[in-house]
Amino acid sequence: MMLCLCAAVIARADDADVVLDVKPRLCVMGGDRKCDASVVAAWRSRQPGAFCLHASGRETPLQCWQEVREGRYEGEHQIDGTLTLILIAATGAEVARSEIEVLASDTSDRRRKRRRRHVWSIL
Repeated sequence: MMLCLCAAVIARADDADVVLDVKPRLCVMGGDRKCDASVVAAWRSRQPGAFCLHASGRETPLQCWQEVREGRYEGEHQIDGTLTLILIAATGAEVARSEIEVLASDTSDRRRKRRRRHVWSIL
């Protein structure tokens, strides 16, 4: 069973005044499978510019924008650890960053396998 908890995270860069909102923030999955998540990233800047959104583990950008103040990305991702989304300006500088973490709900917890005993069966 997989469950994605959605919450916005705001990453700010002091020098560029760029805000990056990413949903979901956390993906909870059961077993050893990867977490399938519909990722939505929205950013906005005070000044128009050229920006590219990158994901950890990928060489090519997810999406690029030219001379705009805001942008939005939507895509499906399989996450097996932590997915880091990085917004990079045309100068090559990182202006904002956000992470989506995966939590596993392991059903092989030994507490669940313990035999249930009645209180009066002590002897």
